[in-house]
Amino acid sequence: MKIKKIFKSWRVIMLLLFLLLSFIAINHQFGDKAVIIKSVEANSLAFNAGIKSPDTKLQLTQKEKIFLVNNKEIKTIEDYLNAVESTPLNSTIRIKTDKQEYIFLKSLNKIGMDVSESATSNLRKGLELQGGTRVLLQPEGKVTDQEIKDIIDTMSNRLNIYGLSDLKIKPAKDLLGNKYVVVEIAGVTKEEVKDIISSQGKFEAKIGEDTVFEGGKKDITFVCRNDGTCSGIRNCSPSQEGYSCNFEFTISLSSEAAKKHAEITKDLDVNITESGSEYLSKPLELYLDGTLVDTLQISSDLKGQEATRISISGPGVGITEQDAIQDSVKNMNKLQTVLITGSLPTKLNMVKLDTISPLLGKEFTNNINIYYINNS
Repeated sequence: MKIKKIFKSWRVIMLLLFLLLSFIAINHQFGDKAVIIKSVEANSLAFNAGIKSPDTKLQLTQKEKIFLVNNKEIKTIEDYLNAVESTPLNSTIRIKTDKQEYIFLKSLNKIGMDVSESATSNLRKGLELQGGTRVLLQPEGKVTDQEIKDIIDTMSNRLNIYGLSDLKIKPAKDLLGNKYVVVEIAGVTKEEVKDIISSQGKFEAKIGEDTVFEGGKKDITFVCRNDGTCSGIRNCSPSQEGYSCNFEFTISLSSEAAKKHAEITKDLDVNITESGSEYLSKPLELYLDGTLVDTLQISSDLKGQEATRISISGPGVGITEQDAIQDSVKNMNKLQTVLITGSLPTKLNMVKLDTISPLLGKEFTNNINIYYINNS
């Protein structure tokens, strides 16, 4: 009898010790309610003020927390949105975080920064707990297991560059053996990821019928991104539809692509414009998924030259100047991402796109709290 009592006592002690260690590992931070910076758009107001997107590998508890916006205390996402939206255009915004204070002029309706609730523990909420998007994609034609792996690797790189966290990409099959790719992203809406997921992202730069270079590491060694000296919106002007803006960024080509440029341009004629500028007889045309994105004139001094540094540009349009700027930034980000990651091995068809509600997570959390209260 005495041995049994000792054994039971040790079981209780071990259980209590296990619960204590679990509590320490969870690291619950009572009353530490705030919002964190989730992502920042390149060339946005927030970005130009010095606010950067956090490392997607960081835990939520390590990311930059926002405490005040224009001296208003920020504890919830609603507090943050109200503070930013209530600030009039062309007025100063002051954002105080746990790292520093950022001050800039609100010249656009959107400042280009997404926030989320600060984690109160080390527990990571997944798709079912905080909501998000689930996408089912089917490759065109027959694909091998290696091609599915290549698709997943390319998509992972592309979405990570966009700053998306809590990301899962995995292969799937149906009963007939058809192969699919499932993408699950917590904390985002389907509108935020639809374009970048569904497009193959095949980039080609052509002179006439000849391809000079393609997107990806094989031909492109560097893409200027998040650096105002070689990437940004260069000009905006009124148009018939409203406003039109142009973005521009530089890239560096591999030696092989530079040699191809020299070979293709060496026999081209030189044309002289009315203003006296000299350009080659054929332009450099940029195609994304088979659609002409922009046409760039080639200066005559590049004829037969192994050019390793090229300037890429493109348009953005909108009803207002702010809309045109935002469209330009969106188009530039997409093009930069495709140039960095390259194209997918094959085109993907979107079979299903679902928005997962976070209500399940709220109900789950509430049930845990009720269970804890009833059993405490």
